[in-house]
Amino acid sequence: MKTCDEVRLENLRRLVEEAQGLSNLIAKTNGKLSRPVLYQILSGVKTAAGTPKNIGDDLARKIEKELKLDRGWMDHEKEFQDFLPQGYIMPAELIRLITLYSQADRPERDHILGVLEAVVRTGSTSNNDLQQG
Repeated sequence: MKTCDEVRLENLRRLVEEAQGLSNLIAKTNGKLSRPVLYQILSGVKTAAGTPKNIGDDLARKIEKELKLDRGWMDHEKEFQDFLPQGYIMPAELIRLITLYSQADRPERDHILGVLEAVVRTGSTSNNDLQQG
């Protein structure tokens, strides 16, 4: 089971990803969240005690308030199903894709996205067309 600090960090990363960047997330709050503080948390900057800087209760509540999230939202693990429209039934292929993507490291994720974008853009599934240089 994850600690509250780990869950909050994961949720912050998800919010940044959904906003397509930290700057965009901060802009959504009209600058009411501190970029340096969030950047330090996301970067794993260590405190004087040598532990990673984390999202305390006050900051978690402020993030929720400024982004109009339910109180306590930052404290609970999210499943990808939580972000789907109610009643949506996810195809097995999409579940497989999400599972594989979540198991990949950052360079592999970037490659997966590049391949998918190439397939959608060109309509081709030829290995020659999908090679990345």
